[in-house]
Amino acid sequence: MINAWKTIVYPLIFILWSMGGAFVRADGGRLRVNEQAGPWRIAVFTSPTPPASGMVDVSVLVQETATGQVARDVAVTVDACHVATGKLVRARATTADATNKLLLSALGRWDESGPWNVTVSVADSHTESQRVAFDVTLSRGVGRAPELAYWIGWPLAPIALFAAHRCLVRRKERAGGRAVPNLVPSAEV
Repeated sequence: MINAWKTIVYPLIFILWSMGGAFVRADGGRLRVNEQAGPWRIAVFTSPTPPASGMVDVSVLVQETATGQVARDVAVTVDACHVATGKLVRARATTADATNKLLLSALGRWDESGPWNVTVSVADSHTESQRVAFDVTLSRGVGRAPELAYWIGWPLAPIALFAAHRCLVRRKERAGGRAVPNLVPSAEV
């Protein structure tokens, strides 16, 4: 039984674990900038890490400098401009796209690899717009292959467990033992 765990189950667990992490989107990611701008402290995170072309999540945490409280009534806009082509991607960051409701999340499709200039603008009804900027270089994306591999590959888990079970049952039967215990009481008196 221990041998079956080493040869079948452990590699299967590792494969499923590694496939699941390939396309999971979560708020946060890599911290790109954390600085004070006007009355706010603005922290900007990007995901995926490392950055790759395709869907990019820019999460923004806006805090009031005086109190440290999360600023909830602010409008956040993310502008990303590809350096070589000049392509502009603009997205409004909202809590609707965010898993962590302390962050505002902007999802955008950044199709070109290479360097991008990103500007995050924060404004409310009392204060003029404040900006923070950073540069990020995107590598070529892997497309949807990891996501599709997960959905196509997950049925292999129960199939592999069933195959491992059948192998163990056959091995026990060949060794002369019973594969299934006899649950019917004997008629010995």
